[in-house]
Amino acid sequence: MPTEDAPLSGILDDLERTGDGKSVSAGDVIEAFQHRSLGVMMAVFGLIAAMPIIGGIPGVSIVIGSLILIAIGQTALGGGTLWMPNIVRQQEFQRDKFNDALQMSRPWIAWVDHLVRPRLSMLAAGPINRWIISLAAALLAFTFYPLEIVPWGVTVPALGILAFGLGLMACDGLFVLLGYVFSAGTAYLFYTTVLS
Repeated sequence: MPTEDAPLSGILDDLERTGDGKSVSAGDVIEAFQHRSLGVMMAVFGLIAAMPIIGGIPGVSIVIGSLILIAIGQTALGGGTLWMPNIVRQQEFQRDKFNDALQMSRPWIAWVDHLVRPRLSMLAAGPINRWIISLAAALLAFTFYPLEIVPWGVTVPALGILAFGLGLMACDGLFVLLGYVFSAGTAYLFYTTVLS
């Protein structure tokens, strides 16, 4: 389980135990985290999409973007069990590649865990901030669809969602601010690669 001292490392531990057999499905991931807070789910899905080994696989970013939007939407409507169509639930990742990506990210994740703590709470605490952060994360998730055609194009918005998730988890306004920086970077990327 994620802890206050190492929230992301705990998430990786849970992800390694998700599913069974030689593959991990999107349904396995969502069932493992559907009763967690929105911040945890945003951090999980943002982390998965940001991993080059996973996020670079064609179609995966669309699945992850959909999961993020579903999580945000259902949280806004009052929570409950996260629903998704079977076509999304059945999308699978190879277990070996999934776990390899998790292991490759562990040193970076451990470093981030040391940085996350309550600070600049005026940017992260309260219902208005949570609403603004959720809206910004939803907009970042929407960009996954057009940026899916750009090699590793979802990395920047995924890092923004990860930062927002960490900010919500630890009431860390610095990470929320970082999420807004990645949002600005995503807007620039979207303009230069999709609209231009």
